[in-house]
Amino acid sequence: MLARLFIRSVRERGVWALERACGAPIFRTRSSVTSQMCGCKAQQVGVAMTRREYSASGGRETVSDDHEEEYYVDVSNIESRWAGLGFDAQQDIISYLNVKQEFGWEYLSKDEKRAIYYIAYGKWGPRDPAVMSSAEFVFKLMTNMLLFSVLGFSLLNYAIDQEKIAEFNGAEESTSE
Repeated sequence: MLARLFIRSVRERGVWALERACGAPIFRTRSSVTSQMCGCKAQQVGVAMTRREYSASGGRETVSDDHEEEYYVDVSNIESRWAGLGFDAQQDIISYLNVKQEFGWEYLSKDEKRAIYYIAYGKWGPRDPAVMSSAEFVFKLMTNMLLFSVLGFSLLNYAIDQEKIAEFNGAEESTSE
C-alpha cells in the first residue's frame, strides 16, 4: 500500500517526467535495471506520466494493481558518485528524496538516509573545501584589503568627527555662560 501511495505521489508531482530529450532514466525496478544514471540512451521501464497526462487519464492507474512495482532511485554510494552526476540527475535525486521523506524516516532505507544526509550536509556545493586557485586567492585578498581600508578610514574619520563635535560643544558652552 505504501509503495502505491509513493508511486501515486511521485506521479502527481511530475517527478516521473524525466528529461525525455536526453533519455537518461534514473528510476529502476527491483527486478530490472535500465541505466544507472550514466546518461546513456535507454528506455525507461515502468510508467512515466506527467501531471497533465495523469489528470487526462482521470486518475486511473495505467498499470493493474497486480503488476505495479515499487520504483526507487539508485542512491547507493552517493558520496562517490555525486560529483560526476549531471545537474539534472542531481535535481532528480533531490526531488525523489524529498518526496520519499514525506512518508517518514522508518520507510527509508539506510542508503536513502545516507544520501539525504550527504545532500543536506555533505562536502559539495558551497561546503566543498576545494583549494582556491591563484586568481581566486588574489581576488579575495584584494577585496579584503579594500574592505578593511574603507573600514579603517571610516573609523579614523569618525574619531576626528567626535573630537570636533566635543570641541564645538565645549565652545558653545563657554560662549553661553
